[in-house]
Amino acid sequence: MAIGLIAPQCEQRREPRYRPRRRTACFLRRGVGNQTWQATIRNVSSEGIGLIVNQAIKTGMLLAVQLPGKEGPDSGIVKMIKVTHAIPQPGGTWWVAGGIFASKLSTADLRGLVVG
Repeated sequence: MAIGLIAPQCEQRREPRYRPRRRTACFLRRGVGNQTWQATIRNVSSEGIGLIVNQAIKTGMLLAVQLPGKEGPDSGIVKMIKVTHAIPQPGGTWWVAGGIFASKLSTADLRGLVVG
């Protein structure tokens, strides 16, 4: 079963990134406050994640990402990320962002996101 490997473009990452097979939602939460918002996973590796977010975020922010489990987007594991880039898109209503996980994503969890 092949998974969608993304071709590198002047790649600096140590681990390959994979695209989920279908549109995959996750939830984000800042370290302060109780606000939670939804994001879409663009790509993921064992070390980091790429997101589409409809909320302004900044490089350097620490966020909790609740990754989807088998029962849906709010049933999975929670991982901390440090935002490494956040680029507002035309119109300013959504951002393309990426971050590094505080601890690596397990092979089983990664596989669950891109295959399952």
